[in-house]
Amino acid sequence: PTTGDNGALTVTATGGTGAYTYQWSNDSTSASITGLSDGVYSVTVTDENGCTTVCSAELQPFATIGDFVWDDRNRDGIQDPDEPGLANRFVSLTHATDASLNQSTVTDADGGYLFHTIAGDYTLTFVGPSGYAASPRDAAGDDALDSDIDPDTRTTDVITLTPGEENLDVDAGFFDPCFPPISNPGVIGFDGSVCGPGNVPEMIVELVPASGGAGELNYLWMFRLENGGWQPIPGTNTIDYQPDPLFESTYFTRCVRRDECIYFESNVVFIEVGDDATADIVAPSIICEGDVVTFIAENLSPSATISWDFGIGASIQTSTDPVVEVSFNSFGSFEVSLTVSDNGCTAMNIHEINVTNNPAICGGNRFGTDLLTTDGLETEVYPNPNNGQSVWLELRGVGELTEDMQLQFFDARGRVVAQRRILAADGQLQLDDLINEPNGVYLLRIAAGDEVQTHRLIIRR
Repeated sequence: PTTGDNGALTVTATGGTGAYTYQWSNDSTSASITGLSDGVYSVTVTDENGCTTVCSAELQPFATIGDFVWDDRNRDGIQDPDEPGLANRFVSLTHATDASLNQSTVTDADGGYLFHTIAGDYTLTFVGPSGYAASPRDAAGDDALDSDIDPDTRTTDVITLTPGEENLDVDAGFFDPCFPPISNPGVIGFDGSVCGPGNVPEMIVELVPASGGAGELNYLWMFRLENGGWQPIPGTNTIDYQPDPLFESTYFTRCVRRDECIYFESNVVFIEVGDDATADIVAPSIICEGDVVTFIAENLSPSATISWDFGIGASIQTSTDPVVEVSFNSFGSFEVSLTVSDNGCTAMNIHEINVTNNPAICGGNRFGTDLLTTDGLETEVYPNPNNGQSVWLELRGVGELTEDMQLQFFDARGRVVAQRRILAADGQLQLDDLINEPNGVYLLRIAAGDEVQTHRLIIRR
């Protein structure tokens, strides 16, 4: 192959007798000839006995393929005068069957590239800048002006090159999908209120649409409570948003982006949950299977009417009393709802309760009592429920126990949160171990020799 007159041929002879002489069709007489242009060349090889053999070869000119990789800023797949080339972009040339003919290069400062190769079937593959997308293919119907690669594979169709052919129209466009960015995330509205917890507010709607940038708009709604951080709301890729029933005053915002780019946040909408009617529930979150627990509807006015729904599995399924004692005879998660009507408003609250039969929490002795007696050993824990202050443990009937007593506090998951050893003696002991622990149900396990007692302690500030 040649580009100009730089072709070369070499003949190698075997057999015959003695030294060989060579006679080429261009009158050269050496085994190798150089400086050749394309064409057919033959050579006659003769040995000392005058025996000859003739062979020939054809030199074909290189085929040339290449052109331009550019920044398609308007994403239309067509080269515009103000769209620059992309330098240092990797380009590979792949032969259909002969890997020895594969080549690679990088684009020059202006985005240009060029390959010289022999005739055959090839594909070209391009690597754009990180994060860039490939432009649409054949958008102009003119290979000299548009992008010629598949946007997904970034590879051309098979290109057949003939000897000496120049194909300088294989281009590749790439664009930054996040440029230009959104200039205005839009405006949403309106601030609003509901009369009490458990009510559904008005839909939050778009007042001014998002603008700027290019590509598909995606949305993500977020919320936060008065004392919390922003949290995403899954499945909210919508222009407007209908909140679920609210139980606390809540802030909302809408985030907008183009394609997979960064989000831009809109203004913030505030929905206030009023107190025309309240549905405050006081109850434990974790109880043992079969235990009787008390549910209290707090902060009721004299004119309020209430309705409890404890659901299937509770000893009482419904009630209209403000204080109800209920047990659950199977383990699992249950939802208890309280509906309160007052001042022309209906409020609702849901309390989730987990019923367990886990021996780490419920095993050993009966829980839920402040006073336990076994074989003369009497222990009492008070106040229970506790408002987060000191817990008092009173021991009676320790008798002849001489070993130290071990105290362990467990949380609802069975994790030891505090432990200590005390002398085995009658009397009162002030325990401050749970002062810094959060509200919840705790177990106090008292081991005295072979005797073990466990109290369930409720912390409710």
